[in-house]
Amino acid sequence: MKLKNQYDLAKISTTIGTLARGQEWSTSAYTKGESYKVTEVQCAFFEDEERIFIACNKGEHDQVLTALNSCGVTTIASLLEVLEAAHGVFYLQDGDRNRLGIKHSYSKQDRTAYDLVHATDASYGSMAMTDPQIDKVKAASKVANTTLPPGITAADVWMFRKLSGKKVETARPAGSLRTVKGPDNVREQTINIIVNSEDAHAELAILKFLTRGLVEGVFTKSKIYLGGRKVACANCKTWIDNYKKVLKAGVTLHTPEDARSETQTNPGTCPSGFVPALTVTVTSKLRTTEPMFDKLFSGERIDGVTWPAIAAETVAVQPQEEAVE
Repeated sequence: MKLKNQYDLAKISTTIGTLARGQEWSTSAYTKGESYKVTEVQCAFFEDEERIFIACNKGEHDQVLTALNSCGVTTIASLLEVLEAAHGVFYLQDGDRNRLGIKHSYSKQDRTAYDLVHATDASYGSMAMTDPQIDKVKAASKVANTTLPPGITAADVWMFRKLSGKKVETARPAGSLRTVKGPDNVREQTINIIVNSEDAHAELAILKFLTRGLVEGVFTKSKIYLGGRKVACANCKTWIDNYKKVLKAGVTLHTPEDARSETQTNPGTCPSGFVPALTVTVTSKLRTTEPMFDKLFSGERIDGVTWPAIAAETVAVQPQEEAVE
């Protein structure tokens, strides 16, 4: 897999968010609107696995699912091919992008964030389109009927005509992605878009999903890479820092350390009073069937609770300092 670390994941999360938001992807007509929103994307994978997990903020998973399926995504290779092509046009200067007729691009904030991540780790993500890539965009955007020119697929037409604000006449590609509600739904699927119906931010949703799989024995790898379109807000960052402290049994979590500005806390999705207390003082075990498991990942204020160790077996846990409000 081309993706190697948390910085690569931050970059593709930025591209996924820009590709998916702003329009209706399930119909051939171009329908633009703020209601088709994707405010956050977080991606993760376990080291040495050909499998990616994608989470969004509450209720946004279907928008991402529809966009990726409409672009013909079926495998990790096809996902990266689509995202590399999308990034190419999103990253163009305004004049060059306008000459191609592309109406969607990175926001100023996303472009700056992408640059800062790339400056920290440039192992993935080209910053310029090649001439053959530009020629493909031009050819795909011109397909106004059901006849595909050589070298152009229905997925190319759907992506570039939709990004150009044009109606598509070719049949919608049959992407094979589906959403997953729990680790037991993953099976052999390599791209897993997680259903998030809770108010907590995407990073808490994805870590809850992965933690459940670790504790229940569905996932056997232990090194987690996590990267998102945005830097975690102060509340979620504190939560993640505490989460890292209670990881046991060889499990590690790796998140980006770059120059992006901290995300402002939005009381609607991550309560401003949320302070995740960390008071592990006894030998304990995390059980996913207990109500406390859901509460730990809910984004609610939790004071003075005991955090069980994140492990599939009982382990001895040393006391840690409690987070200060």
